[in-house]
Amino acid sequence: RCTKQREGTTVLKGMQRHLTRPQVQERGCTVLQMLQAHPTPRPFPVELGAVEVVVAAMQRHLSLVGLQQSACGALRSLAQHVGYPDQIVEGGAMAQVLAAIQ
Repeated sequence: RCTKQREGTTVLKGMQRHLTRPQVQERGCTVLQMLQAHPTPRPFPVELGAVEVVVAAMQRHLSLVGLQQSACGALRSLAQHVGYPDQIVEGGAMAQVLAAIQ
């Protein structure tokens, strides 16, 4: 596996383990966004559950503006890749983004 996938897997596992810690969630979303900035030929990290993890963080910490911004940035980065927008909508992200901006 490429380094990017290993890093993404590590970030997602950390976010899943520490869902109640907003700092972990915010930094994790920022790292996911950065990892997506330079796409590789293989899809990443949607197939590893990134959308679900980001949405869970947004739901858990709705009142934290910085986390919501980082999460929206991560979702935006994921949405820029072919086939990812459908997975983002199906994963409940659009509803959560709308909740975040209200």
